[in-house]
Amino acid sequence: MAALAAVIWLWIGGISFVTLEPDIFDTVSDAIYFCVVTIATIGYGDFHPTTSAGRTWAFFYAHIGIIIFSFMSTFLAQEIAAFLPVNSHKQYKNCCYRCAAKSPTLTLLTFYLTVLLIGATIFQFSSPPGTTHYTWKSLIDAFENDTSIWGFSEAFYFSWVTITTIGYGDVTVQGQWGRFFVTIYSVLGIVMLSLVIGQISH
Repeated sequence: MAALAAVIWLWIGGISFVTLEPDIFDTVSDAIYFCVVTIATIGYGDFHPTTSAGRTWAFFYAHIGIIIFSFMSTFLAQEIAAFLPVNSHKQYKNCCYRCAAKSPTLTLLTFYLTVLLIGATIFQFSSPPGTTHYTWKSLIDAFENDTSIWGFSEAFYFSWVTITTIGYGDVTVQGQWGRFFVTIYSVLGIVMLSLVIGQISH
């Protein structure tokens, strides 16, 4: 239910912001990307409302959206946790699963680091040389030519800034597919980070 509410709220935001801010958002997908960045409190700053109507709606939209996103993150975290071998009371025949069950914090940290590395690997190939913006076409071209366009440390930095919702805004994405990937990646990454924090707090 929480995930469905989040999807509906994102579509409402996408349609409404395209209508209120036609000079800022060319497509609904761009507006949805902005909505995710907003309610996830990442706030890159690459998109922002400029009209009084847009800013007023953003004020109300963000407050409700942050609450919905929090519920959705909690729901997804519980669903993901159910598939992870982090409950020590369970009996696992596989050695790796037994070790994971005995060290839930280490297991979740490993998954979290894996998410960071996956994002960094993809973002490493998704920015033209000498720019601070990512395009999906450059990702495809880079894989075809087997060349790295952005340094791994910079790509890892962008992944970290996204997942932790720091969102400095010094690096952003461009292009429909690039923003789509960041939308999905940020949600899953934030959920994974919340799992790690929850486990450590216990």
